[in-house]
Amino acid sequence: MPLVSRFTPVIPLSLLLIGLVGCGGSMPLKDSSGEDMVGKVAYTQHVLRPDRVKGRLYSLNYQLSDAIMPLCTKVKVSEINRKVMVFTELESGREFQYLYHKATGVPIETAAAETFALSCNAAEAKRLSSKDQEGIKRGEILVGMSKKGVLLAAGKPPAHRTPSTDANQWIYWKNRFNTMAIYFNDKGLVERIVD
Repeated sequence: MPLVSRFTPVIPLSLLLIGLVGCGGSMPLKDSSGEDMVGKVAYTQHVLRPDRVKGRLYSLNYQLSDAIMPLCTKVKVSEINRKVMVFTELESGREFQYLYHKATGVPIETAAAETFALSCNAAEAKRLSSKDQEGIKRGEILVGMSKKGVLLAAGKPPAHRTPSTDANQWIYWKNRFNTMAIYFNDKGLVERIVD
């Protein structure tokens, strides 16, 4: 065995994530009012589906686990840079990394500002149909939901596969390898979901 390979360092995941957080320096995260969210209580703007085992979620908005983070979950953003945002879910005290992927189509601060804000939009969800409210509560896209209901239940579909939410077909990533297509009718209601 060559001498070099015997001494190849193994970098623990926690050190790698610390390194990512340090890349590029911290920057502000402005909500729609222009106020910086870093260090403040913020709220999820749609249901999130994080990987709770690994403590991460992705700017591509993968529709991962069944363990949802509901609409208007209180979080505290501790840091953001060009590659990752770190936040804590206040109810559980659990820390998460929001990881950026260039296919998101917008900078991390833009994607994160569509996902988190200093105010909660729960009243908007209550004005929607009972089908929309059911999907939002479950964090699922259901046949019969409106486009607004889908956006609150699952977030925006990644722009590289769905350039405009005006389209009647949206593509979400379930994970790194699998997608699901959401088809809307002319009234803007989900008519079919293809996994």
